[in-house]
Amino acid sequence: MKWVSVKNEGKMLFKSKLKLVALAGLVLSVLSLLTHFLLAKHTYGIVYEYHSSVTIMSWMPKFKKSDLSISNFLFQTNALACCEFMVTKLVSCYSGFWVNGNNYSSCYSCVLPGADGSEWLVTVAGADYVYSCWLLMEHFLMQHPSYSRLWAPVRHFESLHPLANRSGDYAAPEMQSTGFIFVKIRGGFHEIRNAISDVVVVARLLNATLVIPEIQSTTSSKGISTQFKSFPYLYNEDQFIAALAKDVKIVKTLPKDLKGARRKKEIPSFKVPHGASPYFYLHHVLPMLTKHSVVELLVHSGGCLQSILRPPLVEYQKLRCRVAFHALRFREEVQNLAIKILNRIKASGQPFIAYDPGMTRDALAYYGCAELFQDVHTELIMHRRAWMIKRGILKGNLSSDSAEQYRNGLCPLMPEEIGILLRAYGYSSDTIIYISGGEVFGGVKKLIPLHAMFENVVDRTSLSSPLEWDKVYGQEANLVDQYSIPPPSDNVVMRSQAWKNSGPRPRPLPPPPARPKMYNVEGWWGWVAESDDEPESTIMELRTHAHRLLWEAIDYMVCTEADVFITGFDRDGKGNPNLASLVVGHRLYQFPASRTYGLDR
Repeated sequence: MKWVSVKNEGKMLFKSKLKLVALAGLVLSVLSLLTHFLLAKHTYGIVYEYHSSVTIMSWMPKFKKSDLSISNFLFQTNALACCEFMVTKLVSCYSGFWVNGNNYSSCYSCVLPGADGSEWLVTVAGADYVYSCWLLMEHFLMQHPSYSRLWAPVRHFESLHPLANRSGDYAAPEMQSTGFIFVKIRGGFHEIRNAISDVVVVARLLNATLVIPEIQSTTSSKGISTQFKSFPYLYNEDQFIAALAKDVKIVKTLPKDLKGARRKKEIPSFKVPHGASPYFYLHHVLPMLTKHSVVELLVHSGGCLQSILRPPLVEYQKLRCRVAFHALRFREEVQNLAIKILNRIKASGQPFIAYDPGMTRDALAYYGCAELFQDVHTELIMHRRAWMIKRGILKGNLSSDSAEQYRNGLCPLMPEEIGILLRAYGYSSDTIIYISGGEVFGGVKKLIPLHAMFENVVDRTSLSSPLEWDKVYGQEANLVDQYSIPPPSDNVVMRSQAWKNSGPRPRPLPPPPARPKMYNVEGWWGWVAESDDEPESTIMELRTHAHRLLWEAIDYMVCTEADVFITGFDRDGKGNPNLASLVVGHRLYQFPASRTYGLDR
């Protein structure tokens, strides 16, 4: 009985101690709150001064290196304090009044000094105070000199659209044409786009009827969607024909009799050199066109007409602009996905930079930049350079001084160098950078330094889903994996059966079957050390070549609409303008004052 009383007494003592501890904790919490309120009251200006020197809003660029003047500093500090003051009042006050039928409940105002000495009267209504403060800060920051230097248009330029309009004496295409021009185009996205603009001008020059060009990268691929094959794989056919109705007569297919003659190879064919002159078409192509009523042009290296025509042919130069910037519109599925990607980038309210590395294997091989890698990629570049020399694409020696080429600006700038330039210019680490281009030679590891400098590096794959891309590709056939093991031969089966029926165990194991070679996996190519000849493209690789056209079409639209565009290289593997050059030209035509950096390498 005595032992029980002692136990109860211990429990009561323990409970009393818990109550004391809880009471002490409550008192300390109250003291902590009072201390924080006092600190907030007496250091209000200091706290906001600190915040304004680091960042104004979390989604805006952090101008750490910007030279803030006192007036702008006070302007931003007071703007943030004004928003905080209005938010506090709106939380603590619920009264309101009506004026002309409108309820201005919890409506507050404050006066902000501007950077130029002017005063701003800012009024925020209760229901919209967060959105209004967001717009307020956006407006203030866009007036900041550092923001203007980084993101604002360069200066006011007049639009170039009127320069591409037809002149008053421009004649419509004649009803009686000299014949049909059928065109096959090989190459990448930029080469196809340049070639289409040129063949339209050639058709106008020869007064011929143009058949919708055939894009060989899609017709030679296996298993791609038949719904979007050839020209419609990228562009809108009906838009193309309608936009050029006053310039050139365009049809979708050849007449039946001429189509049969083309299949039998009974029509004259011309392999058009790059940058051919109007003389070539007028004195070589036109006579054959008049005689046979149809000719076939094979375009393999992009532009098939001189880039700059003589002054008497200025109308043809204008026609080029109308084709490139008005007639060539991507099909609806491509445009929809590009718009979705743009909306996802802009959802944060922050401007973004589009960056095209221009690091392709062909370009590195053409300009002799193999020693920039110092790994297996150097072997791949040298192999491609030897292949170019063998086929006459490149005239020069196999070996080249990569360091000298780099110093002369003939090699692409590496992603880390672009990152250093952007950070030195004032772009903060939270700047959104969109990586474009169908290929970054060297793999993802070449982009690691850029990711280290900028935390918001994105591309089309991170901003879209496979399901969305399936809608762009269309319904494609299921292809057999190129790495599937072929069925064993009769000799292998016979040896295996003989081994099973041979003498008593133990006996030596049979030799293992030959394993299929895995090429083009994770950026490593096993054939470099085994053969001087590059293996033929597999079925899946041919399909990937066609898909790459769509990838670059999406990148083209995103780069054109970007707030800032920068490129590491502007030439392709044949010394001609690449995708980045097309983007620069389109931005100059559509947005003359847009901020586009052309780096002096």
